[in-house]
Amino acid sequence: MEINDYLWETLYLMKALHDHGKGKSLLDSYANVVMDPDFYGEVIWNSIGYVFEDTRQYYQEEKELEVWVFFDPIIQEFYSLCARYERERHIKLEDNPYRKDMCRSLECGLAYNGYDYFYQVYDDHREKCRIVLLLGCEFQAHYEVVPGLLDICEAYHMQVRSLKEELGLVSRQDADGYKLESEEWKEAA
Repeated sequence: MEINDYLWETLYLMKALHDHGKGKSLLDSYANVVMDPDFYGEVIWNSIGYVFEDTRQYYQEEKELEVWVFFDPIIQEFYSLCARYERERHIKLEDNPYRKDMCRSLECGLAYNGYDYFYQVYDDHREKCRIVLLLGCEFQAHYEVVPGLLDICEAYHMQVRSLKEELGLVSRQDADGYKLESEEWKEAA
């Protein structure tokens, strides 16, 4: 019996979401649905919306672009802490090592080989901070998006913890406890 590739991709995504504590609501939304091979693609596509707290999706017909906008308090907190760090250290935002590290994390998490995509982070503090991801009409690697977003979400959490520690907003003991929990999680995965 041949098993549809979408089934494996769906299981992979559900496991990744579950491991990050984000899979239950997606599973609940499909609790009473009989799944068939045609349905797995929809689950993969919908799973993108379960990583960050608030996700919106649009389609621009004129440019044939899929537009994903990700909002989350951790994104807002990171860029607010970066601004504080820059003020206190009297450095420019392009010299902030936390921003540089986060930029690398974004680039790694959103590296979809062979497909047209573009992302932009908006952190101007006039509106909610957000990540905007544009996927071209030929994009077929939706199963790659969720693990990348999960890595990005984890990177934001780690950077926020490090920034809080450096700014003296949490004790070293609290920060060490967080790092220990994170390392245990990685070993378990």
